[in-house]
Amino acid sequence: MNQILLGTGDVSRLLNIAKHKLEYAISNGSVPEPKQRVANKRAYTTNEVLTIAKYFGVNITIGDHAEKGGE
Repeated sequence: MNQILLGTGDVSRLLNIAKHKLEYAISNGSVPEPKQRVANKRAYTTNEVLTIAKYFGVNITIGDHAEKGGE
């Protein structure tokens, strides 16, 4: 089974948040670093994107996953 990986810019566009906000959340430890890298760039899995969406309070549906943002 192929796994979909998204870059930082892809995730920020998908969640409609500024890229620098995502990078800052990672740098201060609010959001964990993605476990994978491709060509030394961050590569986010579906579950990691859902975690980021929850942190930023964004409602998102990806495939079979539905996540409701923070409170």
